[in-house]
Amino acid sequence: MSEYIVCQKAFDAAESGEAWQGDDDVKRNGSNAWSNSNIREWLNSSSKTVKFTTKAPTKSAVLYYNAYVDEPGFLSNFTRTERNMINAVSHEGIKDKVFLMSVDEINTYLGTTDDARIRKLKDGTACNYWTRTPFPTDPNMVRDVDFGGGFILNIYSSFAFLGDGGVLPALNIKSDIFNSGKGTFNDPKKLD
Repeated sequence: MSEYIVCQKAFDAAESGEAWQGDDDVKRNGSNAWSNSNIREWLNSSSKTVKFTTKAPTKSAVLYYNAYVDEPGFLSNFTRTERNMINAVSHEGIKDKVFLMSVDEINTYLGTTDDARIRKLKDGTACNYWTRTPFPTDPNMVRDVDFGGGFILNIYSSFAFLGDGGVLPALNIKSDIFNSGKGTFNDPKKLD
């Protein structure tokens, strides 16, 4: 998992192409389906131009800011060698090299206390961040780790098209390439 929230982006754009417009929740507010979400496609793309399979995250289709339709894919900043070091993992039958953690993974790997869940942008600002877990009763709501009044962190739900959600990418690196380190924060795995 990234040490920092790497950016803020919408999980998925309003499928109508216009925020708050359309005749159903997904058209108005985006979809909570990880499988074809804009954020999943951006995280797993190594192209300079991401091919979005649903409505692209344009300025008019995300709320607040951070349209990313014209940004290169997240993996475009990785070399071919670095991309080959990543093990693809399966979520709901879909292979991902880069993913957002689920609520269960957040609880398992980070814990359930406020201090354990706090994640910050590179500038040191604490920020809400997305999970890949859908809210079960609303197709336009995604579970996130949210500040509920001060620094009380709750697993909450937000509209998928909100552009201020933090992106905390995770990936699974092939373990046989490391020569040393325990894999902890204080003693990370290393390629000596």
